[in-house]
Amino acid sequence: MDVAALQEGQALTFRDGRGAIYKFKLGDGVYVNMYYTKAGYRRSGDLHDCNQYDVVLQGRTRLRMIDPHSGQEVVQEYGANDFIVIPARTPHMFEFLEDNFLLEWWDAEFKAW
Repeated sequence: MDVAALQEGQALTFRDGRGAIYKFKLGDGVYVNMYYTKAGYRRSGDLHDCNQYDVVLQGRTRLRMIDPHSGQEVVQEYGANDFIVIPARTPHMFEFLEDNFLLEWWDAEFKAW
């Protein structure tokens, strides 16, 4: 998604078979994503140099992370109103157990690999 051309208050939408991603520009360099993801699909599968914050608005999701210190997989399930913190440089993937709405933002510029 090309966010460079967005003005404050505008959003881009990306749709695929999993659902949709809405990327909102709140201010200069400040973005928030809202995901709609159908049950049975996955998103993320990345890591980045900033902390990531998520709030589940509706539905259940399973989060798989690799602890960067131990190398062990950590698996947790979350539901509506749960707040999630994914530390910087932590590989992670969401598995959506029910149709789901999720908000996501970062504490620094987002660059993932």
